[in-house]
Amino acid sequence: MRVMSLSHFLFRLLYRTTITDPATCYKVFRREILSKIPPLQLNGFEMEPELTAKILRAGYIIKELPIYYQPRSFVEGKKITWRHAFKYILTIIKYRFFPLSSRVERRMTKKG
Repeated sequence: MRVMSLSHFLFRLLYRTTITDPATCYKVFRREILSKIPPLQLNGFEMEPELTAKILRAGYIIKELPIYYQPRSFVEGKKITWRHAFKYILTIIKYRFFPLSSRVERRMTKKG
């Protein structure tokens, strides 16, 4: 199993979601969602799981649409390594088990 496949599996397990690729590049959502989650703290590759995790923890449902994707090789521009996967895993653990903010945690508790 590839390292990123393992990290995606871990994301699905920890967040109880069926999202096939939480680190996908394209995300579309309503602007008000950003005002209801804590500000993003990361700006590297880890921003993808941070955003997805915060949206899920805030109680939103994420719907995936199928796309055609042809993986790139290193020569073609793919530069993700095991270091990225390690940071990715640390990020999903951080945003799964540690408080996001009191505002979001209170709202999530009210939802059930």
